[in-house]
Amino acid sequence: MKTNQISRVLNRNRKGTLFFCTIIILAFIFTIQSCEKETITESKNEVIQLRTSKISSIGSIQSTTNAPIANAIIKLGTQKIALSDQQGNFILGDNFEVGDVMTIEHPDFVTLYKVIKENTKFFFLMKERAQPNRINSDSVSVIDVGPGGQITIPPNAFSNNGVMFNGAIDIRVTYIDVTDDSELESAPGTYIAENNFGTNLYPLESYGMMEVTATIAGTSSLLTLIDGKSIRVAFPILDDNTPDKVNLYELNKTSGYWSPVGVLTTVNNTLEGTISSVNNGYNADKPCANRLVCVRIKIEYTNGDPGCGIGAMGLSYRGFDGLYVPDKNGYVRFWVCPNSVFQLRACRSEKDTYNRVFDLSNTTTPPMRCIDLGVWTIDN
Repeated sequence: MKTNQISRVLNRNRKGTLFFCTIIILAFIFTIQSCEKETITESKNEVIQLRTSKISSIGSIQSTTNAPIANAIIKLGTQKIALSDQQGNFILGDNFEVGDVMTIEHPDFVTLYKVIKENTKFFFLMKERAQPNRINSDSVSVIDVGPGGQITIPPNAFSNNGVMFNGAIDIRVTYIDVTDDSELESAPGTYIAENNFGTNLYPLESYGMMEVTATIAGTSSLLTLIDGKSIRVAFPILDDNTPDKVNLYELNKTSGYWSPVGVLTTVNNTLEGTISSVNNGYNADKPCANRLVCVRIKIEYTNGDPGCGIGAMGLSYRGFDGLYVPDKNGYVRFWVCPNSVFQLRACRSEKDTYNRVFDLSNTTTPPMRCIDLGVWTIDN
């Protein structure tokens, strides 16, 4: 009897020891994986400044002609979190964090994918989509894009849920002219790209963007390109300083940044290349540097903070970092191209007192810190 009791006690002890060791091993593995993840995402954390706390805010959506956009759907992933009202305003709950990617959708406008950063001002411009071009699936189709561009679609190129689609297709190709300030702000994503591994970020100078969507004619049912099929794209060249070759980027809907997918070459006053997917944004771009530069400035208002946001727009390059409101210490931070000239604008106002130009060409970039631009007092 005593022997059996001892055996049961020893057996329980062995099981407890085994359970304890298992927990220790799993914790060790989790720690390694967590460290690995932190190392991979380190450069991105510098940009989005991840926080664990929740934030709540209100926002507004307008067209590039400054008209409010009603019934725009705001999502995180596949989850709908808000809907804009007749004035284009929406209210966000606290179910998202800094670093999340916000999607803004409306059937008549180019879809936006925006990375939420600390002190983001939730004001967005959206570019109205081009009218649909109805094509036959079994024919070659050429569609004009912007002032002088084109896309060429081969026959039998689309599938519907994995099956080749035969019939009429509606193609929408919307060109975003980044030489226009309003359209520059309406870009599907910010002017930041990630490398092929998605680990490092760098700033871009854009030479034009387009969104290409394909649906079954008369419906909202999306079609996809068949594997091995590609669409020839030609971005119109609107800048005499456009290089002979630039990179082609596709928007990564998960990260909110642009991912390299090819090269565009100058041919007959266009930048030509191919895309192998649809229902997304595409960007003719080149890196303005191999790394981002952080700048910060303290904002003071003579008559109180109106809460309208500050934006940084490139003047020596074409890029826009979004709108931000000052933090609790009165600072706003931006990510810009090094050695560049850019303009800070408050409240999207044209008034001289609401605008200030900075030239970083003779500024030494401090390692791992923001360039401090001092204090900007806005006479409002």
